[in-house]
Amino acid sequence: MVGPPSGRLPDQLQRATESLRAAGLDFALLATPPNVTYVSGFEAPLPVGYVTEVTGWRPCLALLRSADGGGWLIAPDVLVDAAREQTWFERVLAFDSLGHFAPVDPERSFSQALESALREAGATTGAATVGIEPTLPAEARSILQRTSNAPRIVDATRAMDAATEALSDSTGPAIGMLRIESQVSRTSRDRPR
Repeated sequence: MVGPPSGRLPDQLQRATESLRAAGLDFALLATPPNVTYVSGFEAPLPVGYVTEVTGWRPCLALLRSADGGGWLIAPDVLVDAAREQTWFERVLAFDSLGHFAPVDPERSFSQALESALREAGATTGAATVGIEPTLPAEARSILQRTSNAPRIVDATRAMDAATEALSDSTGPAIGMLRIESQVSRTSRDRPR
């Protein structure tokens, strides 16, 4: 784990928490690689390739608590070591992807990891306002709805856009390219086969 320097939140994480609070969001559950990367520091891969197909297109997720910048990163088990090395979040939870010699259940372990993150973050008690991205998998949204105590679920896109607009000119285009790559990936994933 990289961890924040001198106990401070990294600049982009600070901007994200401020933007979420300004939008009235208690939490954000993010799934797009650009936003997961932005808030967690982990270079979330685009959802393509054999690991993605085996895990049922379940992406890395970042759960961010706006009150203090607490974060939970949920990643496929094959990416967990890299995630722990790169992220400044204190908690990284894994879900199954490839069980070469032992049976695995990616759907069940994904659900368990997300449920654990929501409980640990405090998103399951009280009426929280949770911002999500429109691309959040329906499975994750369903888990959020059944695990949390009647959360108010809203679109976090504007809050995250406000956070990323504060980036320097040199970083902004890179995030823009990641957003384009993410859209291409979603399009290829969602096309009929």
